[in-house]
Amino acid sequence: MSEQKINELKEEFENLVSVTITSIDDLMNFLNQQKSVYEKVEEEMLRHYIAFQCQSNNDEIKQQFEFDQQHIKPMLKKYQSILDEKVLESPYMAELQDDVFGEYKKKLRTQFALFQEANLEIEKQEDALTNQYFEVTGSLSSNWEGKEVTISELFVHIRDSKRDIREKAMKALYEPILKEEEKLQSILDELIQLRVKKAANAGLDGFNDICSKNIIDLTIRQRIVRNSLNPYENMFFRSPYNFKKSIKLKSELMFISHGMFKRKQSVENLYDR
Repeated sequence: MSEQKINELKEEFENLVSVTITSIDDLMNFLNQQKSVYEKVEEEMLRHYIAFQCQSNNDEIKQQFEFDQQHIKPMLKKYQSILDEKVLESPYMAELQDDVFGEYKKKLRTQFALFQEANLEIEKQEDALTNQYFEVTGSLSSNWEGKEVTISELFVHIRDSKRDIREKAMKALYEPILKEEEKLQSILDELIQLRVKKAANAGLDGFNDICSKNIIDLTIRQRIVRNSLNPYENMFFRSPYNFKKSIKLKSELMFISHGMFKRKQSVENLYDR
C-alpha cells in the first residue's frame, strides 16, 4: 500500500489511454491489452476482498482492503470510463459484428452512461459505511442448541425443509441483529441518502434505477458466461470483480427495498414460505 503502487497503476492506464487506434486490428489489440490490465487489477482486489471476509479482524488485511476501496477502485472506475469512451468513439467500433459483440456494446454503453465522476467520492463513503455495517453484523453471535454460533452459521438452518427449524433459526438470527437496530438503521439511513445523491448525479430518479440496470447486466452476463460467446465479452462479464459487484448491487436493492427495520416486519413473515 503506497503512493508507488498508485503511480504504477496510473501509468498502466495512461499507456492504454495513449494507444492509437487506426484499424480494426488496432482496436482488437487494444481490447486485449485492456483485458489484461483489468483482470490483473480486479483479481488482486478480489483476493483482498476474500481475505478481508475471512479475517476481518486482521488489521493489515483490513487496511489493504480499505486501500483498494479508497484508492484503487476509484482509479479503476475513472479510467474505465475514459477507456470506454475511447472505444465507443472509435469508428472501428461499428465493424464489430453485432451477432458476436452486440451484448458487449450494450454493456459498454450502459456502463459509460451510468458513470459520473462526482459519484466516486460518494462510493468511497458508501464503502466505508458498508464496512461499518458488516463489522457490526460480523461480530454478532447467537445461541443455537446450547452452542454460541455466528449469525452466518445460522443460514444453513434457515433453508431447512422443516418450518419449525426455519422459525427457530430466523428468531436466533434476528435477535442479536435487532439489539443493534439503532446503529444499523443509522448506517442504512446514511447509505440511502448517499444513494439518492448518486442516482441524481447519474440523472436517474432513484438508486433502484441504477440497480435495475446492473441487474439487467447481470442477466446478460450470466447468459454470456453460459454460452461463452467470445473473449471480449468475457473480458467484462466473466471478471470476478464485476460479477460480484452486480450480485452485491442486487442484494443491496433487495435489502433496502425490504426495509426490515423501518417496516418492523414480524419474524413470522420472514420464515414463512
